[in-house]
Amino acid sequence: MILHRLGDIGFIFVFIGDHCVFLIHATPGGPAYSILGMHATPEAVAALNKQMGLDHPIWQQYGIWWVHLFEGNLGYSFTRMPLLPL
Repeated sequence: MILHRLGDIGFIFVFIGDHCVFLIHATPGGPAYSILGMHATPEAVAALNKQMGLDHPIWQQYGIWWVHLFEGNLGYSFTRMPLLPL
């Protein structure tokens, strides 16, 4: 019973991981345009792709993502939440 549940959890992690990595590449212009905005210059997009490793093949990016996940490195957030007054 417990092994079955652990298998289900593993399947869910892989399923969510697949979709996180592959769907971000389905955005118009790719992940760099999502971060920089649609009016970014091609030079800025190329620099960000190189800096973030987005110039590697998608299968390699996926493997690196899993390695970082197991190391506890969840990456950086590109959105800033405004602080709410208390």
